Amino acid sequence: MSWSYQYNPAIWPSIFTILLLTMLAVYAWRRRSLQSARWFVIYCLLSSLFLSAKVIEFLAVEFETKIFWFNVEYPWLMPGTTALTCFILDYAWPGRWVTRRSLILLSIVPLMGFGLTFTNQFHHLLFKGYDFNGDVVPLYGPVGWLFLVYNLGLRVISITALAWLFIRSPQHRLPAVLILLAETMVGAALVFDPYIEESRFLYIPEKTLPVVASAIALF
Repeated sequence: MSWSYQYNPAIWPSIFTILLLTMLAVYAWRRRSLQSARWFVIYCLLSSLFLSAKVIEFLAVEFETKIFWFNVEYPWLMPGTTALTCFILDYAWPGRWVTRRSLILLSIVPLMGFGLTFTNQFHHLLFKGYDFNGDVVPLYGPVGWLFLVYNLGLRVISITALAWLFIRSPQHRLPAVLILLAETMVGAALVFDPYIEESRFLYIPEKTLPVVASAIALF
């Protein structure tokens, strides 16, 4: 790998999104006494790490370098989704669903993701290889497909909790609808991700919509 990079002005929406996520994380941390605020901070920080690696991948010239940065960004995807799910569960029913036991269970798959990503070259359980359509497209192995299903499953849990909140708590209906719409759009983007030219939007909707909707709900 030559580690060569080429500037592209298309990165600026992503840069502004990273700045937005960082500012909201700082703002929420100063108000961390609010219910679910700590989960919101974690989600913002993990999303910033993911998107930062995505930007560097986009700027990389060689395909091998892009693959390296894809493997750097991928492990942050599931912890970010898990943090958002914990935020939603804690927001919908404080202290009921986000317990020490549930956190241990929810942390198993993200930790496996970290381990399998950096050892994939030895077993190819996560990715069988990589394709390129202007961006890196992973060719999922058997565990990769399970992780994708797990990610979508977390979003189903979040949507179910928000639907429950919408029905049971009239004063929370507006924020519940906002996050519901964001989660549904992100889930759809995740399913159709291999068919989308990421160079045109660099995960902006996937990271901006949930965090803005969650910020409105929280503050």
